[in-house]
Amino acid sequence: MKSADLQKSRKRMSGQVVVEYVLLLAIGVSIALVIITQLIKRDSSDVTNSGAIIKKWYQIQQDIGKDNQN
Repeated sequence: MKSADLQKSRKRMSGQVVVEYVLLLAIGVSIALVIITQLIKRDSSDVTNSGAIIKKWYQIQQDIGKDNQN
């Protein structure tokens, strides 16, 4: 009798672990999506409204385009 109860308890625990893992995975993916969206956001009308990576890339392009001889 106790063996059957123990097996049921283990099945519930393993099911709970899977649910917790899926929830943590969903939260992690959501946070990563928000961060990536903010870093790579593009605004073709105004570069200052773009994400950090796009702003820096634009700045690098402008510096290369100036072709200063230092």
